[in-house]
Amino acid sequence: MILNFSLKEKDNINEETIELLEPYIDLKSPDGTIDIFTAKVAAKSNNALSGLCQWCGAMSDYHKASKIVKPKLIMLTIKEGELNEAES
Repeated sequence: MILNFSLKEKDNINEETIELLEPYIDLKSPDGTIDIFTAKVAAKSNNALSGLCQWCGAMSDYHKASKIVKPKLIMLTIKEGELNEAES
């Protein structure tokens, strides 16, 4: 299911989901020096958990980057349509 989500549904992540993930992704040790939600820390407990931590961080980063890139891709599509119309 995670693989399917990564391939097909990653563009449907909403802002609420990211807000709910942020406290975990930004989690630090009590003294504030060590990031707890990392693959390296999770690998001490379980290798599958390590992969899940990496995946969650990657989906969060993807969502943040897509908020910047998606409007530019939409504008590109519009401008390409205008160019094709002008050329014809």
